[in-house]
Amino acid sequence: MLENLDAKVRIGKYGAYVEKENGEDVVTASIPKDLTPADLDPEKVETLLKQKASGPDKVGIHPETAQPIYLLIGPYGPSLKRHFL
Repeated sequence: MLENLDAKVRIGKYGAYVEKENGEDVVTASIPKDLTPADLDPEKVETLLKQKASGPDKVGIHPETAQPIYLLIGPYGPSLKRHFL
């Protein structure tokens, strides 16, 4: 399945990551530990790179503090954060 990716899978100091050229720039994003490189497809790669470039997705507002709640994708999979600095 890796033949169809328009990105490279690399191993770095902090684990596996994807790397894709974006014009003259190179964009990278960590691959979550629960996702193996063999499980990657072009859609998953684009999702990882989009989240890295644009920041986490806002999924709601905390009812008591009115702070935004974000969905983060980290090395151990998805997690929620009440505010993002």
